[in-house]
Amino acid sequence: MTEGSKKEFQLKILTSDKEAFNGPVSYVKAPGVEGYFGILVNHAPLLSALRIGELEIEANNQKKYFAISGGYLEMLDNHVSILAETAESAKNIDVARAESARQRAEKRITAKEPGVDFERARVALFRALNRLNISKKI
Repeated sequence: MTEGSKKEFQLKILTSDKEAFNGPVSYVKAPGVEGYFGILVNHAPLLSALRIGELEIEANNQKKYFAISGGYLEMLDNHVSILAETAESAKNIDVARAESARQRAEKRITAKEPGVDFERARVALFRALNRLNISKKI
């Protein structure tokens, strides 16, 4: 093991349809349900639910950002596994699609039409805003 690799650990980010990231990192900041938390090498074992938010990682001395929509994180023996509902890197976010989703959700919320699931529209708005914010971190 080289000197540099002693400060790194393995990270794997999975969704139901893809592997969003797999490799060594030196830092992870994740949106836990109780707030954001950070992970460095040799962190104590941890299992946490994740909420919609920004996932920040540092790999090869570069920060990378992902928009995630909830899931779970496990840290065990210098391996972090994230099982996310969705995970998109900042560079892969379709900004036009996210903006369209934001507009649709805002319209549903403000229209107050009968039969509209307000909570579902609120969550869709939060997801769209998160994706738009992360897209600016390229």
